[in-house]
Amino acid sequence: MSLYDALFLYGLALRDAYEEIGGFDVHQNGSLIWSKMANRQFKGVTGQVLMNHKAIRVPSYATYHITNGTLRIVVELEAKTVSKERCEKKQIRAASSGNHSGIGDKKGASTWFSTS
Repeated sequence: MSLYDALFLYGLALRDAYEEIGGFDVHQNGSLIWSKMANRQFKGVTGQVLMNHKAIRVPSYATYHITNGTLRIVVELEAKTVSKERCEKKQIRAASSGNHSGIGDKKGASTWFSTS
C-alpha cells in the first residue's frame, strides 16, 4: 500500500472514530481507530483498497507475460467485497514441480471468485 493510501485510510478511520465519540482526544484511542480501519474499502491511488477484519490489506494481483519486449496482462485479480452467493466455485489447475506440461495434477485447487 502506498503511503498516500495508508494516510488516507488513517484519515477515514480517524474521522469515523471522531464522529462516534465526538472528542478531540480521539487520536489517543488507538484501538478504536484501528477498529475503524477494519472491514472497509476505498479507491486509492494504487487501485481498489480492501481491508480485512484485522485491518490488513487484501492484495490485488496481476500476472504478466512478456513477448518480444511487449508486456501483456494475462490474469488480473482485484480484491472486492461481494456476497458468497454472487460467486462461483472453480477448479484451478497449475503445473506442479514434477509436471511442466502446464496441466497440473488431477485434484487442482478450489477457489471462489465473482464474475461481476
